[in-house]
Amino acid sequence: MSEFYHQFNESLFSGLNQGFSSHAVTVAGTPASDDKGFSQTGDLTGSGTLVVQVTLARGAVPVEGAKVIVSLADRVLANLSTDKSGQTEAISLPAPESSLSQTPGGAIRPYSVYHIRISYPGYYVEEAINVPIFDGINSIQPVALVPLPEGISPDTEILVDESNQGPV
Repeated sequence: MSEFYHQFNESLFSGLNQGFSSHAVTVAGTPASDDKGFSQTGDLTGSGTLVVQVTLARGAVPVEGAKVIVSLADRVLANLSTDKSGQTEAISLPAPESSLSQTPGGAIRPYSVYHIRISYPGYYVEEAINVPIFDGINSIQPVALVPLPEGISPDTEILVDESNQGPV
């Protein structure tokens, strides 16, 4: 049964992860140390792909021209802008090889974490932290911008911690 399960997962994920690699931009980087007890001493021989999808009106309207910054700790890895579909170009980010995520336990986290900052005039600045990137996986990070009420500073941020799945 585990052989069937493995083949099913392979076919499922290979179908879901097609289409981004031909347009990917490679970004070099090394993840910082982790505050959750994982060692970052593993080699980052793998890579995963990230696309940021920015929308308004609870996902109904794509945002063209939103500024997207992908960083690791305090180091900016990519400055991107969304196209008319509200998406950034795909970027390839270093990650530990996928074999680390095939077995439970272990001292090395089986994915890398990145931070994403999204800004657009008239809307809160959104910041997604601890966004996981897995080797061989194409990730789409959805961001729905929230309009600023009158009198609120454009520097006001909404912070979403992806490790906890909610606003901070």
